[in-house]
Amino acid sequence: MFDLQKSGPVLTALGQKPIDALGEAVAATRRDLAVYRSALPRFVAEASQRGLHNWIHDRMFANSLVEIDGMPEVQVIDQEPVRDLCFGSLFRVRLKGHDYRDIVAAYPTRASLDFYAQGWQPTFPTLEEVRLVAGYRWDSDLREMKEAVISLRDGREKVIWAVELVQQHGVVGVRHFEPHDLPPLPEIELGDLGSQEEPEEK
Repeated sequence: MFDLQKSGPVLTALGQKPIDALGEAVAATRRDLAVYRSALPRFVAEASQRGLHNWIHDRMFANSLVEIDGMPEVQVIDQEPVRDLCFGSLFRVRLKGHDYRDIVAAYPTRASLDFYAQGWQPTFPTLEEVRLVAGYRWDSDLREMKEAVISLRDGREKVIWAVELVQQHGVVGVRHFEPHDLPPLPEIELGDLGSQEEPEEK
C-alpha cells in the first residue's frame, strides 16, 4: 500500500510509460492547436471557451490513443460523455483542462462527483481504484495550453496534489511542488443528481 497523499509513490506505481504517454499526448495536442490557430484563425477566435475546450479534449483523447497503442494492460473507456483511460487494474485517468489553481470544470452529476470523490479515506485508503486527472493548465486570457499536469483530488475542487510533466532528454520528467496555498472554494450540497453524466467542458 502506498500513500495517496504523496505524488511520488502514486506516480511510481503508475509507471513511466503511462506518464510518458500522457505528457506526449498533451504536447501533441498543443501542436495541433497551433496548427488549427494558424490554418483557421477566425474559427479559433470565434470559438467559445467551451467549444475550444471540447475541440482540445477530442484532440487530446485521440493523441492519447496513439501514445498508448500497444501498451499492455490498458483499457479505453469511450462511452460518451465518459472517456477514460485505465492503466492496469488500479489507475483510472480522465483527461481535463486545469485552471491556475488546478481546479477542473465538470457538470456536478452524481457520476462525476463520485469520480472526483475517489471513495477513499486519507487515513485508510482502500486502493480499489485511484482516479487521476491528466491534462494541461489553461490560460483563459491568452486561450493557450500551458504546462502538462497530472493531479489527484478528493472532490473536484479539493486538490491533494498536482505535478507538472516536463520534457527531459526524450522522456517526460515530473516536477513536484506543494499544493497551492489558496482558500478552498465553498462547498454546495447538490442533493441526488442521478447517475447519468452530462457532457463536460474541458
